[in-house]
Amino acid sequence: MAEGEDTHTTEQEQVSGKLPRWKRLWRWTEFGEKSGWQYLDLLGTLAIPVVIALGTLWFTARQNVQQDLIEEQRAQQAQKIENQRAEAERSIQQQNAQDEALQAYLGQMSSLLLEKALLTSEAKSKVRTLARARTLTVLGRVTPSRKREVMSFLTEADLANRQDEHGPTISLEGADLSGANLSGADLSGADLNGADLSGANLSGADLSGADLSNANLTEDLLIKADLGKAILDHVNLTNAVLTGAHVSRDQLDADKHFLHLENATMAHGKRQGERNPYLAEVEPDSVTASDVAKPTQHSCANANLVTYEPGKSLDNYADTAWNVYGSGVGESVTLKYDKPVRVRRLGIIPGYDKIDPCDSTYWFYQQRVIRTAEVRFSDGSTVKANFVRSPRMQFTKMAVTKTNSITITIRDTYPAGDSPMGEDYLFTVVRAGISEIIVEGPSKGSYVNFETHSPFGGEEGENIGAP
Repeated sequence: MAEGEDTHTTEQEQVSGKLPRWKRLWRWTEFGEKSGWQYLDLLGTLAIPVVIALGTLWFTARQNVQQDLIEEQRAQQAQKIENQRAEAERSIQQQNAQDEALQAYLGQMSSLLLEKALLTSEAKSKVRTLARARTLTVLGRVTPSRKREVMSFLTEADLANRQDEHGPTISLEGADLSGANLSGADLSGADLNGADLSGANLSGADLSGADLSNANLTEDLLIKADLGKAILDHVNLTNAVLTGAHVSRDQLDADKHFLHLENATMAHGKRQGERNPYLAEVEPDSVTASDVAKPTQHSCANANLVTYEPGKSLDNYADTAWNVYGSGVGESVTLKYDKPVRVRRLGIIPGYDKIDPCDSTYWFYQQRVIRTAEVRFSDGSTVKANFVRSPRMQFTKMAVTKTNSITITIRDTYPAGDSPMGEDYLFTVVRAGISEIIVEGPSKGSYVNFETHSPFGGEEGENIGAP
């Protein structure tokens, strides 16, 4: 028996010795004798460390990404703080430089007044030439708020007003007074020939007898200003507001004095039209409104009844208006056209630009003023219009749009409050409205491609003509 077993074993060994090495390895591991479940169990056992390793790698990578993001945010925040600090330092340095320039100017002028007898000096004398040069230099360097300080010094020292037949001691011809708040200033007899007063506030200022020839008064506020006997030849009054100003019709004769009066609001409330060869006014066939305030009567005796229907916003008179009770938010006015029209820009005076004939109250600042409005066309498209708290005609540019209607909905308003003339109203009126609306489209015979060329600056939907 033992001999038979030995013989069988020997035969197996002989057969094994003839098998390839991989088969002998397969037989040695006994893989071929295992069931499918045993294989699955084996694979599961082997997969655990692999999954753990992959999970560890993913978690580590995720942590690295989050850490990089956090570091990037920290770096951005640090850079933002650094930029703000640098900007604050630059602002402080600029303010210090402005203050130093102003103080140096006042010191120099004081010396000329006290030591060189500037006030009594002869016309075209060296001391006057020096004083004028220093004045024009500092006005060209300082901010609008400091320009007011310079002008306050000049008027209080009687240097800018006419003193004799030779004119004021210091001529401000060609001076840069852009953006300056000169409300209530005494500039009577001043020589402002060719001066840049664009965007200035001259409300309530005394400009009687002043020489404003060739001056730039674009977008100026001249509310209740005294322009009696002022020389206005070749003056640019584009988009200026002269509501309640003391000025004669002869002075504002554009043809006689070669004036630029595009979209200016005249002293008597009449709004001048636009002189743009590329644009023409597109008048609606009808106008409706969501609400209308009841008629009122001014406080003085025998005053006329004032009505506020929406058509008043299209009559070319700024001292009439569509008016509603409350803040005005959500209220709307709709312009309708029988045939489709093309619209290029929309102009609005965003409040009630009227001076009360009885007590001289300026209603624009005593009522609410539109801050933002939504302009919707008949195809459902909309444009957002933003306004500053100013009675100027303010334009919103838009792409050429064909429409049968334009609905202007008030979305936000400025609260009533103080006027630029420094008037502090004891009471305000919770009303809002629009004094004037103007819709403009491409003019007939204009061959300008509005998609590639614009007759005015700014991006689509951006306000232009606003300060």
